[in-house]
Amino acid sequence: MTILIALFGGIALLLYGIRLSGEALQRVLGVRLKSLLTGLSRYRLLAVASGTSLTQTAIFNARPPPGSATRMQTPGFAEFSRRRRAARGRG
Repeated sequence: MTILIALFGGIALLLYGIRLSGEALQRVLGVRLKSLLTGLSRYRLLAVASGTSLTQTAIFNARPPPGSATRMQTPGFAEFSRRRRAARGRG
């Protein structure tokens, strides 16, 4: 039960952080971003090119970097899996 509460609490904090950062970006870049997007979407070809470029950038940057966090999490996942198998009587 506590795992579910922690999971939902973590998801709630993540969504709240996303909302806060979105609002902050709108406050900081509101008028400039709107004029930039209006200018980029004025012509169809330019709109398609800029949309494709932004999507590719977002996809490329969404992959996890080979950083220390990944290196630290991998042994934890392996240990969790080992303990789970041992608890089920398989290891």
